[in-house]
Formats: sequence, structure tokens, C-alpha cells
Amino acid sequence: IPIYYQEDLLVPERLYPLIGQSIKRLRQQQRMTQEQLAELIDIDQKQISQIESGKARTRLPTYLRIANVFHVSIDDFLADALRLIIQQLLRQFYSGKVNGDCWGISSVQ
Repeated sequence: IPIYYQEDLLVPERLYPLIGQSIKRLRQQQRMTQEQLAELIDIDQKQISQIESGKARTRLPTYLRIANVFHVSIDDFLADALRLIIQQLLRQFYSGKVNGDCWGISSVQ
């Protein structure tokens, strides 16, 4: 059964923290500190921290430089964020904590 979700699930308030989690995961996989990443892309470590926490909405060139450091496409950040959104929704939906209407999930028969 296909699952559809409403567009408001992709609002920046939800998306930027998930993109930040993706960046943090990649950084940690490479055993890199925030300071090291910041130096490689020529920004302040505090800005890396804010990006990873979703508090900063940085410019596209910064995301591109981060993607280049990890040899990934910038699309990978978005795809990872969407995967996390879907996982969160499905966990809550199947645990019975919310119904599909609450999250905009509906199935097509």
C-alpha cells in the first residue's frame, strides 16, 4: 500500500535539522571534528555546530563545499533527510501514537 504525506512535512523547520543530522553522521563516519570540517570549507566551527543542529540555514555554496568534502552529492543530504522523516512517521504511525490523518498519511487502495 503506497503511503503519501502532506507537503508541510517538508517545511524548513523539519528539513534543516535532518540535513544537519546527515552532515553530522557523515562527519563522524570520517572521524572528523567540527573544527576540521570548518577549516576544510573555510567557515567557523560554530557555524558547523549550528548547521548540524538545524539552527542555521546556510547558503547553497556551503552545502556544496560540505558535500565535496565527503565526496557525496548534495542530493544525498536531502534524500537522507527524507528517509529520516519517513522513518519517524512510520514509527509513530505503527506504534499507534498517532493516526494517519494527524500526520497527513493516507493509503490508496
